[in-house]
Amino acid sequence: MPHNANRIGTRGESIFLTRILEGTIIDDAFFLGEKAEAVDFLCQIYDNQNIYSFKIQVKATTLGY
Repeated sequence: MPHNANRIGTRGESIFLTRILEGTIIDDAFFLGEKAEAVDFLCQIYDNQNIYSFKIQVKATTLGY
C-alpha cells in the first residue's frame, strides 16, 4: 500500500484531470509524471492557427477548500 501522501496526491491529480477537461476550453492535458519536480501537467489550447501551452502544478489536501 502506498504512503498516504502519495495516495492523496494521486487522487488530487486524477480529480484535476477530470475537471480541467470537462466543459473548458482546454483541449489536451498531459501528465508529466513524477520526474518533473515542479510541474505535474502540460495543458494545451488550440485555435485555428496556434497552440497555446501552459504548465500546472497540482496540490491536494484532505481538508477541502
